[in-house]
Amino acid sequence: MQKARWLLLVVGVLGSACASRGGADGIVTPPDMAMVAMPPPQADPCDGIPTRGRCLDSKTVQSCLVDARGRAIISKVTCNSSELCVTEGDESFCKLMAPCRDGLSRCTPTGFERCIAGRWASTPCGAGESCQRFPGVGVQCVPFGSSVRVVGQLQYQFRFPRADLRGFDTTYAVANARQVFALVVEGSSVLGTGSADGTGRFSVSCYRTPGPSAQLLFVPLLYNDADSITFAVAQPSGNRDDDYRRSPALWSYSMSSLPSPRAGIIDVGSRLIPGEQAGAMRIFDWMLYGFELAPGLYGVAPQQSLVAIWSPTHIPGCGACFRSRAAGGTDVGTGPYHFDTTIELNGTQDSPSHWATSVINHEFGHYLMDQLSKSPKEGGPHYVAEVSKPGLAWSEGFATFSGQSTLSRAGSLDPLYFDVQDGTAFWVDISRAVHSEGYLRRPDPYGRLDQFLNENIVAGMLWDLWRTYGDTPVYRGMRTTRLLGPLNRGYSTVDLVDYADGLACDSLISSSGLTNTLRLNHLFPWDGLPLCR
Repeated sequence: MQKARWLLLVVGVLGSACASRGGADGIVTPPDMAMVAMPPPQADPCDGIPTRGRCLDSKTVQSCLVDARGRAIISKVTCNSSELCVTEGDESFCKLMAPCRDGLSRCTPTGFERCIAGRWASTPCGAGESCQRFPGVGVQCVPFGSSVRVVGQLQYQFRFPRADLRGFDTTYAVANARQVFALVVEGSSVLGTGSADGTGRFSVSCYRTPGPSAQLLFVPLLYNDADSITFAVAQPSGNRDDDYRRSPALWSYSMSSLPSPRAGIIDVGSRLIPGEQAGAMRIFDWMLYGFELAPGLYGVAPQQSLVAIWSPTHIPGCGACFRSRAAGGTDVGTGPYHFDTTIELNGTQDSPSHWATSVINHEFGHYLMDQLSKSPKEGGPHYVAEVSKPGLAWSEGFATFSGQSTLSRAGSLDPLYFDVQDGTAFWVDISRAVHSEGYLRRPDPYGRLDQFLNENIVAGMLWDLWRTYGDTPVYRGMRTTRLLGPLNRGYSTVDLVDYADGLACDSLISSSGLTNTLRLNHLFPWDGLPLCR
């Protein structure tokens, strides 16, 4: 049988699972493995349109995303009346120029203000009322009086990979719905809001007793102290390339017929979100973990908001992808909530990305590189066992490493990237340079610094550096002056060479240590001569 050439659909690869999990760290080197020749130069499918955008005029941003099939998806975004197209660093985007974004609200001493057409408009509270802030929702005038608390615990179902790596288990496991946003509503009124703790337990204080028509809602979103949403999971409006720009609503799970209060407390007990509908909670849980880890690992937190677009029937037009704010972001609902950046994930039974934690974390790794480091701004088709452009290999390799190291923090070391796409399971072990179909293609140790590379080999280099030297040098290395600055050598855009140079220049890892890992263990010809200034 002719060996298949499996396509890597941005988040992963297609292949057949035929081997078991496991294996010691280190590289498996087949004795007859040929060195990889550098492929010929590839044409730019974007025809010069940058992935991080350009201003066509003061109100229009154009950007390009290359999907896994090599198809250029051209985005042209018209800024709204409160925005202008600006270029900051290497990124162009619609920037808010008004004092506020429409839909935001805040309390004042006598009432509240709501942002309308980019300006704050005041509304006084009535007699016997005061303004109350409902985090994640806004503010409103509520009557004075005693409150009642709605308490309970929320959990959700999810699926693990099968032990033989031929798919996901048919039985469900259960996890706590950490930090899920909870609110009690009655008609158009919000009676109270709150968030669950790390065990999924929640306590929502309501300004009055909920009536018979009241509902308890659970929403996968994380808000910040400025009452803006940091991250959420939203429903798709369709599967076309530009449908990500507007979502009808955030995901929510409702509970009605609340019991009567006893001693001022309504205890709804333990609740469970079952089956495939719980996928939004699984995505939220792992994204939340990524947000929690980032400040400690990188020394700084991401600033731009992020939404994941998903549903049990969603098939993204881009396969699965991360879109920077140059693509215009995503507006959710009629408010609307505006998110700067976007991730799209597949939710079908044949391609259940919501159970594939490697995929979720990989896409979040692209968000981290965009926010906290420097993106090579390359996209296009890439294959599990083949090589690709150095910038693309660097971006995809880092995203895979970031995802697997995140998974490893939640349990035992897990270098195995696993997914199911179109009904076919596959895996890549970045610690051993092997995948479902065989060995990964290795660099040419006598080749150029700008040779094409296999992205999973790049992920394996980062994995070995992390196992040897720990968090600080590997993650802080993503933010060195050398990497973020204008210096460059080897390839035309930022890549593995610039990262390695930054590690050496800032003495995060010695040149000899880098040589041992990159050159001796993985055959990449880093020369130990970093360009530092």
